[in-house]
Amino acid sequence: MCGILRTVHVMILTASAVAFLSACAPSWKLSSPPDGSHVMFPDKIHVNIASGPNMRGLVVKLDGADVTYQIAAVTDVSAEGDVNAAVGSHVITFDADVSCWYCWNQLWHYSDSRTVCVGENEQNVITKIAHAKGDDKSWIKTSDTTVGMAPACSHTPINVTDDAMLNCRWNFFGHASTGFIKSAEDSCLSMRFTVQRRGIPITLAVYDSNDVLQKWQSLPSQSSPGFFSFQNLGTLGCLAEGPNDTLIQSDCHDVQEQLWHIFDVTTQTFEDPFNN
Repeated sequence: MCGILRTVHVMILTASAVAFLSACAPSWKLSSPPDGSHVMFPDKIHVNIASGPNMRGLVVKLDGADVTYQIAAVTDVSAEGDVNAAVGSHVITFDADVSCWYCWNQLWHYSDSRTVCVGENEQNVITKIAHAKGDDKSWIKTSDTTVGMAPACSHTPINVTDDAMLNCRWNFFGHASTGFIKSAEDSCLSMRFTVQRRGIPITLAVYDSNDVLQKWQSLPSQSSPGFFSFQNLGTLGCLAEGPNDTLIQSDCHDVQEQLWHIFDVTTQTFEDPFNN
């Protein structure tokens, strides 16, 4: 009987110690911003941190510049605020010390980072609509990660201020014949090839100027004047109209499935893709 009681007593003490340690263990939760998230300018980057048992020395930096002063509500256990950021891709870092009675110097150092894109509202910026040579269908943003084809975008004249048309309008961001194809509905999203080429649907990804798989070159058609193909500089494959209203990657050929007429929403004319 005494042996059983001793075992029960040890188990109770062990459970109590675990509960005590769990309650006193340092914690850190960065719930906002999510990594890879994007906001539309002039919205700010929202920061929300919860910690315990208490936090000190919080430092928040945006692209290396200290913006801690923009975190308006800071307590021992939480921090919340909105950070101003210009249009573009940013890295925001977080550092703080959290009390930890069993740690060296009784402090646990937390460090984290997030990548956030701030997009520009491009409703009134020069945007364009692509028309397929074969059936006059156009590229359309079908989700935050996918692009398809739709006949609804293939009419003229276009109402420049029509929000409903933003999902089939694209900003050709670059110079000469090379650049990025960004969604006018969400300029943080850019068309991207995958590593595999033939038959794979085109994706949308958070704009990254260093990602060669998001970079395109427009090539004038030799057989159809005024039409262009789009070759990816990362894989050398081309945009092509696929089955079931898909936009896919393919080997490059001067055929109508890969040829596009580019309509400028502002001038109401067809012109070179990257001619802004």
